[in-house]
Amino acid sequence: MKIFNEILDKHTKMYNCKRESYMINDDLEILISQDGNKVAMWGVNHKTDRFLNLSTKKFKKLMDGFKSVSTDMYSNGNCYYITLGTSNNDSLVEDESYEVEIEELKSKIDCLNDVIARLERNNKRLEDDVEKYKKDYLYYFNEYLKLKDKDFKRNLDEMDQLKKNSLMHNARGAGRKAKFTDDQVDEIRRLREDGNTIKEIANRYNCSVGLIHKLINEKL
Repeated sequence: MKIFNEILDKHTKMYNCKRESYMINDDLEILISQDGNKVAMWGVNHKTDRFLNLSTKKFKKLMDGFKSVSTDMYSNGNCYYITLGTSNNDSLVEDESYEVEIEELKSKIDCLNDVIARLERNNKRLEDDVEKYKKDYLYYFNEYLKLKDKDFKRNLDEMDQLKKNSLMHNARGAGRKAKFTDDQVDEIRRLREDGNTIKEIANRYNCSVGLIHKLINEKL
């Protein structure tokens, strides 16, 4: 892979950089920090927000290239630490020095900063999603309330219509025959004798003309 050749050409010899980035593709990125012959390297998969395992077959050419020119190479966590040049006792002592440890810590801090930045981006996306879902919930809840109000109003309208139909039905004398006490029937007969029309009496008792006429005839 061409990008591996670029990395090896630049970082397998004395070089200084705080951190340089190399994009393998749209999702995969390799980052390198180098101080002379001390190289710290790690990779990130931005799609999954995970560190890359550089020991897999996909990165064999890159790792073999570093192995061929290094006196020491080891991994600690997700970061690879490489010492370039000829192995000797002095270099081993130097590897254990505080200066090397400081550089390693700086590289780890860089890794953590990358992780924090990605987590912050993810958190922002989640906050945006929550806000969107909240708006969607409020919208659909309001639509539900509108439909509920419409159903309630429709039920009231249907009840009113049934009541009107019932009143109209009774006004025509339909339905169950009204029950009158003997005193009421006597009152109806007296009203008739006093000259009230059957219709007037029916209106007074809220019943049909036929029923009043029948009651009067039955009693007479």
